[in-house]
Amino acid sequence: MLRQRKRNPRGHTEGPAVSLYRAPLGPPSPPGSRKNWGAASLKVAALNAEKLLVRQFDQTYKQPKDAFSVLRSLLHLPGYVRALGPDCLEVRLERPDSEKVAHALEELLTDINQDPPRMLSDGPALRFIVQG
Repeated sequence: MLRQRKRNPRGHTEGPAVSLYRAPLGPPSPPGSRKNWGAASLKVAALNAEKLLVRQFDQTYKQPKDAFSVLRSLLHLPGYVRALGPDCLEVRLERPDSEKVAHALEELLTDINQDPPRMLSDGPALRFIVQG
């Protein structure tokens, strides 16, 4: 493995050594090849789902400039998961500090729970709750 120290603009080394080794991945796929379609499709689907969640969240939150960053922070809320039976998992999230954000999150989760999502299409149903 080749190691090299970072150099500042004057050519002096600084900081810890940085590894330059990269695992061989084979020849790169051309930009339009079918090999990249699966990963690209998943990325597009995830981005579209995130945008739909932001739109739905903002219907209650009513601050479009902040809705995206607030929803992103809500995705990192602590909580726990427990089994309610063989076909249902309950996801309990801690209540956010802001009352406005908490209310918007509860409304979003109420909408999501109307038609409970399932893990891996036929797995257990997910039920979301804000514990308070």
